[in-house]
Amino acid sequence: MSVWAFFAFFSLFLSLSVRGSAEQCGRQAGDALCPGGLCCSFYGWCGTTVDYCGDGCQSQCDGGDGCDGGGGGGGDGDDGYLSDIIPKSTFDALLKFRNDPRCHAVGFYTYDAFISAAKEF
Repeated sequence: MSVWAFFAFFSLFLSLSVRGSAEQCGRQAGDALCPGGLCCSFYGWCGTTVDYCGDGCQSQCDGGDGCDGGGGGGGDGDDGYLSDIIPKSTFDALLKFRNDPRCHAVGFYTYDAFISAAKEF
């Protein structure tokens, strides 16, 4: 099963990267809103941490929708089978250096954002 999960994750990652690195929301994306009530950052990316919902947030920034970076719920109901295909433990193992303090994108790649993006396909 872990080989299948890796293949599924790799395929999804490849399809997202091939699609381009265009911004997801805000003025950079024709004033599009983020799915699931996520905050739209100054740079046009969707998320739930202070980097997205803090200063410069473009839309859905009220902080009452999980935008305080305090957790964002579980994976039971609406993510369906996605969390079964790629559980958080697999995601963490595949991207184990994503929160390295030497990286400028610390906190950018979150499991919840990954599941949210995957639900769009």
